[in-house]
Amino acid sequence: MGNKSSQEMINDFRNRVSYVLNSTLGTDKENKKRFFTATQNHFNFYSILYMQNTLDKTITFAEINNNDSDFFQSVDIRTVTDGDLNIGNLNLDKLLSYFDNKQMLPKTINWTNVLPNSVLNIGFSYPQIYVDTWLQTDFNSINNVMVKKQFELIKFNTTLLNRSTFDFENMINEVSDPQFTNNLNQILGAYNNGWFYVSASAIGGLIEMLLYKTAVNYGKDNFVTQRDKITKKNYVQKMRELRNFTQKLDEKQQIHFDALDELTMDRDYLTRNAVSHYTSGFVNEREVESLFVALTNTYTRYFVPSKNYADSHPEHTLNHLTESDQ
Repeated sequence: MGNKSSQEMINDFRNRVSYVLNSTLGTDKENKKRFFTATQNHFNFYSILYMQNTLDKTITFAEINNNDSDFFQSVDIRTVTDGDLNIGNLNLDKLLSYFDNKQMLPKTINWTNVLPNSVLNIGFSYPQIYVDTWLQTDFNSINNVMVKKQFELIKFNTTLLNRSTFDFENMINEVSDPQFTNNLNQILGAYNNGWFYVSASAIGGLIEMLLYKTAVNYGKDNFVTQRDKITKKNYVQKMRELRNFTQKLDEKQQIHFDALDELTMDRDYLTRNAVSHYTSGFVNEREVESLFVALTNTYTRYFVPSKNYADSHPEHTLNHLTESDQ
């Protein structure tokens, strides 16, 4: 691993991700970065040092940790793998499975959160090679879906998927945000062209946008975060805060957030993460519909009551806008 500390290697990783994507994506960089798992999560990085056919080798992979920071650990199993003929011809996935079954790896690893495209025969101390190889695989998967046609920024019409069921027109009018409208139009355009992965990957961003706007409408947009990254944990805490804040308000302005709602949010995040974490480019229609339902539920249960509150308390909105300009 050379003389670099764990934090230095993590910093090198993050800097390289930013550099590569800024060099690659052209216009609308920030919007496009959302399709890459490396920009949307924090990870536990593991480098496994082992012996195979008398040669020193390394496997590095990333496990999503759902925390506010990254972590790196080097695991040296060269002594116990030296001379083991069982691993002579195994590929990376089978090697990791073998090592895990033999209890050579940390028991804390959650293999369902390990990103397949991050599993590489490259050391983490070489961020340029590791990042470029990982991002190239993600880029190819995403590009294969997106380059079939340009996004069709379509207007609402009778051919849109379940337009009456999801009531998107009303949502757009009430949210009244050009970025939200543009992103939703792109998602619907992608869906109607059968690009389910592209549409599913982007819906999570709209859900989080509505959750944030909900907090803003109540004048409670102060999130306690690390490194300015708002996570599911922060949104759960905020919904609890808003539930307590609104419990004596008019019913149409109240946030109801009980254990079942928290369970629903967990499920929605799991569906969203299952799509965005594994960028194979293949997502079925049911997964997209599930996320559309989650978007609509977020709008109906949280944003609408907050909008009712904001409309009846214009002074809060005015104060918020004044503070934002300072």
